[in-house]
Amino acid sequence: MAWSSRGPEAFHLVSKGDEVEIVASDPRGLVIGIYDLLDRLGARWPLPGEQFEVLPTRPRIGVWVDVWGEPRFRMREFFGTGGAGSGTPLDKRGDFSRAWTDYMRRNRWGGPDHIRGHTGEAFADAHRAALEAHPDWRAELKGQRVPWSRSLKLCASSTGALEAFQRDRADSLGRQLLVDPTTFAISVEPADGGGHCDCARCRALGGVSDRVFTMANQVARHINATHPGRWVSLLAYNEHAEVPSISLEPNVFVMVVPYGFNRTGLDPDELIAAWKSKVRRLGVYDYWAIPDWAHDVPSIAVGPMLERLDSWAARGIEAFLIESSFSGAATGPALWQASRRFLSAGRPSVDDLHEWVTLVFGTCSQEIEPLFKEWGEVYIPSSAGLGRAYSALGQALDGCGRSSVERSRLLWLARYVEYLRLRFEVDALAKAAPDRAERTRELARWLLAIAPDLSVASYRLVQLLLKSEGADAPLAKELDLARLSRSSLPGISEQESIDRVRTGQRRYAAVDLPKASFRGRWVHPPASGQATRERSATARVMLLGGMTDLNVRAQTSTSISIALGAYASAPLRVLVYDEAGRLQIERRIEGPGASAELELRADHTYRIKVVDPKNSFRLRVPVGVAVGLTQFVSPAPTDALYFWVPPGTRRVVMDVPSLVPSRVLDSNGAVVLDNVRGLVDVPVPESQSGKVWCVSGYKSWAPIRAISVPQAFALGRDDLLVPEEALKVAKSPIRRGSR
Repeated sequence: MAWSSRGPEAFHLVSKGDEVEIVASDPRGLVIGIYDLLDRLGARWPLPGEQFEVLPTRPRIGVWVDVWGEPRFRMREFFGTGGAGSGTPLDKRGDFSRAWTDYMRRNRWGGPDHIRGHTGEAFADAHRAALEAHPDWRAELKGQRVPWSRSLKLCASSTGALEAFQRDRADSLGRQLLVDPTTFAISVEPADGGGHCDCARCRALGGVSDRVFTMANQVARHINATHPGRWVSLLAYNEHAEVPSISLEPNVFVMVVPYGFNRTGLDPDELIAAWKSKVRRLGVYDYWAIPDWAHDVPSIAVGPMLERLDSWAARGIEAFLIESSFSGAATGPALWQASRRFLSAGRPSVDDLHEWVTLVFGTCSQEIEPLFKEWGEVYIPSSAGLGRAYSALGQALDGCGRSSVERSRLLWLARYVEYLRLRFEVDALAKAAPDRAERTRELARWLLAIAPDLSVASYRLVQLLLKSEGADAPLAKELDLARLSRSSLPGISEQESIDRVRTGQRRYAAVDLPKASFRGRWVHPPASGQATRERSATARVMLLGGMTDLNVRAQTSTSISIALGAYASAPLRVLVYDEAGRLQIERRIEGPGASAELELRADHTYRIKVVDPKNSFRLRVPVGVAVGLTQFVSPAPTDALYFWVPPGTRRVVMDVPSLVPSRVLDSNGAVVLDNVRGLVDVPVPESQSGKVWCVSGYKSWAPIRAISVPQAFALGRDDLLVPEEALKVAKSPIRRGSR
């Protein structure tokens, strides 16, 4: 096979007697080939750090191989928001960063092409004097040139600004090429956030995407003249995620950001397809549970993430960059499973999670694997979840931790679970709670103490914790991160780790959550003897946001309306499907206050999908229309969201991640749980099953997740639709006690 048809990371492994020859046309391919052979010989690096190395001893190579290999993506990178803490007083020698770099190389993260993100901030810093001296270089907003700031945007129609930016980018590329002659591209991505110039000349260029990519084109032409064969790169992101109307220079490399900050009105797959038809080469930028959002608790739904990787490869996406967290416990399993998809030549299909757990925990894996399976599907901070974690650790320590290596890895996990406990208990406290300061202090010091474990991004999490407490809080003064040293922190002994597991076992019961799923046609639940079923004389109105999905059924021909708010800054796209899944209506709603009426025929069921608009909008449902909201968020507290408790249900379990205290009420309107801001797990009296209950006061940009009841909510008690299977008698849930 000709090397000319392959990339720089291609390699050939071929057995020659008792030896294996690794052939590559480029040193980068040789490195990939070396680690591929080591992988075939059983070497593994499931997590960063020497304690997790798996290096089997063999008297001889003993494998026969003749295989060509090459990673499926030219760029396979991830980074942790806020870094790993290297270079800070917590890790002056850079041990943390070095461990993660080794981990990435050994698991074939990387690639010959490297794309960077925002560069506008660096340009603003380097050219502050010129930007302050030339107001016309700076963006104009509402008739005024913005003052200098690190996040300012350039005026896309300013010749002076463009020339300065071109020179800066060409000079930067030249410096990078001296360090790394294989440098592929230089970033021209603006500073993060909004604020793009809206002066008359910029508006004449077109929309925000047209303006941003006009600048990218001009720099690309300049780079082609000064450094032939090199590219410029930028994101299709936020206000400039939309495909521009202009043609792009052939050396413009785009990284589309479809799963977050997508303001185009297209869903992620549609946005990728639109960009794929626009450019010759395309990459994807994605977010996997960054610490600023997820705080290094298990937050990656691994299955869908891996499906994304496979879909990118199938579509010819050649690069991806994952913004994530340097957290071995929270993101490590997902990163490992992703890396197993980079190379697949000659390998049998295996359960990658099972392999990962077995590699890390050895003979203890039987007890630990269910924990990571649960965390890789849906993690809900709760007492029950902590109970299951402590129970699994306790059993593993009692029966499995025979070797010192396995025991040390179990205690690594135990220290992470203790972090989850401390985080859970702090988050459950109100800001004004008398013991919040002390509990937060305990959490911060625990994070710093476990920093060498690399189980969480300790430095970043403490930064965020101190920021949330305020600069003047006593904790911020006590934990001065600029002066903190690792030697000043108390160590955690093996016995302390074990004692905390035992304390957790006693404090938290290991109770399984009953899970149920329901299918079938969308139907009205029966009255079941509930009080009144008098319909409201007025339409129901609810403020919603984000990606929204609902099923509706009208008694008579009518219409429902969807209206954008007064400050809408992005379009909203509405799709209406019939029961067979055929698209019936498509509307694009754009502009503050804009609305659309969706016509519904009598006795027909429809599915309505609102593609993530990054805006709030009002849904108005007239009398006589039943609703089953399946995906939604509520930017304002709800009056009531009604849901169905199937007959035979013993416990109502759902996650209500409300930012303000919410309540759960039974079919009689009696409060069964107050001050809800997370997991709901309440018993259901026999007289209250097969009835409509409600949640009131829910406000959040995170969705409600029903676990033991149907994922279906309505604005009125008598307006609810549920899947037909939910009308059947539920099976009794399994309950597990502490072990």
